[in-house]
Amino acid sequence: MRCSRLFIPFILLFAPLGAYAMTGDKAEFQKLADDVYAFVGKLNDANAMAIVTTQGVVVVDTGNNPPETRILQKFVQSVTTQPIRYVVITQNHGDHTGGTPLFSPPATAIVQDKVAKDWDRGAHLSATAATIYRELKGEGPEIAPYKERTAHVTITKIAEEGRFLTATTDDGKELHLRAAGDVDFEGIKDRSELALGMKLKVIYLEPANGNAPLGFDITELELERN
Repeated sequence: MRCSRLFIPFILLFAPLGAYAMTGDKAEFQKLADDVYAFVGKLNDANAMAIVTTQGVVVVDTGNNPPETRILQKFVQSVTTQPIRYVVITQNHGDHTGGTPLFSPPATAIVQDKVAKDWDRGAHLSATAATIYRELKGEGPEIAPYKERTAHVTITKIAEEGRFLTATTDDGKELHLRAAGDVDFEGIKDRSELALGMKLKVIYLEPANGNAPLGFDITELELERN
């Protein structure tokens, strides 16, 4: 992956859209100005931006995962035949970086210094690579049956503003969980109110093959009162 570092503060080109309202169940591509478009993720998921120039397209952030980034890519292709030349990453969170390998290479990824240092190249990129490999073979995303599980847990680690949680169950088992944009919260407003030591009842999805490199997806999360 080609990567350029910017050692000056990077001014965000856009803010998350619909921060206080749930977006639709399908991603949208909205024209903001001439040659400037916003990618609005479904169900308050990742947003992105595309700026079309005479020398190519600049994409700001890439979506949460390769299938979603394919949608962004098709939207861009619907408005221009120019290639994507640059990918600007505003944060090192998975919902900003998740689709970068679909563009870079050949596009150059531009990140600020903190992102370059903190970018998680472990679980995120290994999972992304597996998905890209399937897509290149024309197999599409892996569809695996899953079981719904319930657990009573205590939070021991919080990453990426509550999107990823490490928790311990009542019987001492460690769980890695992911709270995406479609979690039903009860007792707290959203991910921003999660805290270390908080006791929760969670309902999550466990794939039959047990393979969840980014954590088991939470569908319902309830704060348990002492």
